[in-house]
Parts: sequence; structure tokens; C-alpha cells
Amino acid sequence: MSKQEIVPGMAARIIEQRKRAGLSQIEFAKLVGSSQKHISTVDRQKCGISVSLLMRIAQALRVSEHWLIHGD
Repeated sequence: MSKQEIVPGMAARIIEQRKRAGLSQIEFAKLVGSSQKHISTVDRQKCGISVSLLMRIAQALRVSEHWLIHGD
């Protein structure tokens, strides 16, 4: 995965896990050190995410980076 790449299915997995954790976009953005606007664009697959943000998202959602990218 290169920096800022949009990975098919990753946004859906992030949304699913964020909602499962009961976090709004605003709460989630604060937790991972991003903005609500950026989380919204990621959710809509309008932009990719950096490797460092991917790692923070995985940690916050307690899932592996591999699962977020590949879904398995």
C-alpha cells in the first residue's frame, strides 16, 4: 500500500468498526489525531490515508492493519 492509496473495502471496514465501537466521526477523529472532515472523506472513499494514520486507526479500533487493508 502506497501513501494515500484508496483501498477498496477499507472504508467500509473502518466505518463498521467505528460504529461498533460507538464512535461518531468527531470522536473517532480526535482519537486518531485527525479531523472530522478528513474522516468523512475517507469514509466516502474520496481520499486515501497515510500509513501512519492507518496504524493509528487500527490501534484505536483494536484490529490489525492487515485486516483493514485486506479484510481477512
